[in-house]
Amino acid sequence: MLLHRQARRTDTAHSPASGGTGARGRGAGRCPVGPARTGETTGQAIGRHPDIDIVSFTGSTEVGGYFLRYAGESNLKVIGLEMGGKSPFIVLDDADLNDDLIEHAAMSAFWNGGQNCSANMRQLVDAKLAEDFAERVIARARELWSAIRSTRILPSARW
Repeated sequence: MLLHRQARRTDTAHSPASGGTGARGRGAGRCPVGPARTGETTGQAIGRHPDIDIVSFTGSTEVGGYFLRYAGESNLKVIGLEMGGKSPFIVLDDADLNDDLIEHAAMSAFWNGGQNCSANMRQLVDAKLAEDFAERVIARARELWSAIRSTRILPSARW
């Protein structure tokens, strides 16, 4: 059985399981998709159900811990967790602040408008490099914004 449960604010039209052949070729309509309305009750039922072998959860660390507990209390199902927010982009004290690093830092945050699970919205930089890093990433962000504005995609935006 494959069950797809998502947050109530998630648009079902953009769910990978909502149409087409569905996950693992199970066919449209074979993977139930819909807004979650029962919160903890549904989570417990999913986590403890003996016929559910795998749970993949994206959300808070607190709720991820519940799923680990539920797995231990039931059939020791596999639990895949992505918790605690966006991944950090880490710059250590021996980093070479070359153009490639700055480009990767900027694009890791802004790629796809930052609308992805691996967007590096937190950038942790060693104190001795922080000022130079920030100036260069800000300059690159301004270049990106100028390019966006010049396409007239957002003609009413005032930044």
